[in-house]
Amino acid sequence: MLHAAARRFTADEQAQAGALIARRGLAAGCVLYTTFDKLRSTVWGEDSVEARRTMADELRAAIDAARRIGSTRLAIVGGADETTPLPIQHAAFIRNLAHAADLAEEADMVLCLETIDRERVPGMLLHHLADALNVVRAVDRPSVRLLFDTAHVQAMDFEAAAQLELAWDAIEIVQIGGPLIAAGGGGTMTFVGSMAGDRAVKNQLAYGVAKAALHHLVRMAALELGPSGVRVNAVAPGFIRTPRLNARLDEAQWATIGRSVPLGRAATPAEIAAPLLFLSSGLSSHVSGQVLAVDGGTGVVGALPDLKFGPAPG
Repeated sequence: MLHAAARRFTADEQAQAGALIARRGLAAGCVLYTTFDKLRSTVWGEDSVEARRTMADELRAAIDAARRIGSTRLAIVGGADETTPLPIQHAAFIRNLAHAADLAEEADMVLCLETIDRERVPGMLLHHLADALNVVRAVDRPSVRLLFDTAHVQAMDFEAAAQLELAWDAIEIVQIGGPLIAAGGGGTMTFVGSMAGDRAVKNQLAYGVAKAALHHLVRMAALELGPSGVRVNAVAPGFIRTPRLNARLDEAQWATIGRSVPLGRAATPAEIAAPLLFLSSGLSSHVSGQVLAVDGGTGVVGALPDLKFGPAPG
C-alpha cells in the first residue's frame, strides 16, 4: 500500500495507518523523505555542511514516519538550482547520498531515487532514468536504489526499453512486490498500461514512452519472477469514459472517438476492471508477461486511407 505523503500526518495518524496496513496483511510502499511543500528544495544538489545537516534532519523525520507505517523505503526527489550547472549539482548529490546512505543503513532503510518527467514537473534534479542510474552507480551503496514510477519516468533520449534493461538491477520498486509475493507462495502483479505504449499517439510523446517502458517492465519482471511463482501482466486500455475525461470532452467528441473504435464507443471503467480481475485471478493461472489490449479493437485498425476501388480509367 502506497502512503507516500505520510509525513503530512501526525505521528498518531501515521501509527494508525501502519496498524491498518499490517492488519490487512499489506506491505507499505515508499515514503517521501520530506513534505510536499519542500519537494523542490535544492538541498540535495548543494555541497555544504548546512545542506547535509538539513538533509539529515529531514531523513530522520522520514525514518520515524516510515517506521510508524511499516515501511523501509524512502523516496528521494529534489529540485535543481537553475544558477548552477546540473553536472555540479549531480556531483554534490552523489556526495550527499553517501552521507545519507550511512543514516539509511543504520536504520535498515533503502533510499529510492525517483525521476520525474520534465514536461510534468520541470526544474528537478533528476528527469532521466539514465541520469539516476549513473548517480546510483557512483554512490555504490546497497541502500541507494531506483524508484521506477511509470507516471514520472522519462528515459534519456526516449529509449525507454533499452534504459529500463540497463537499470533493471538497480530498480527497487518491482523488487518490493516480487519477493513479498513469492514469500507468500506466489501470486500476481497486474499493471495498467496504455495503447499509447504500443503505438504512436499524437501529442503523447512522454506519456507513450513511459507506458512503453511499463510494458517492457512487465515482460522482464515476468521472466525474472516467474520461477518464484509470481505472474506479471498488464492491460493496455484505449479510450475510457472516466469521470476526468467526461468532464473534459463533450458528447460530440466522444462520438468522434467512437467512430475510430471498431466496437463503436469508448470503454467504461468497469470494462477495464474486468480484464484486470481476470489477470489477477486464478482464471489466468498460466498467463504471464502479457500486455492485454482492451481497446475495442482500435489496435487492429490500419492508418490507411478509405479507398473505393472501381474499374481502371480507360
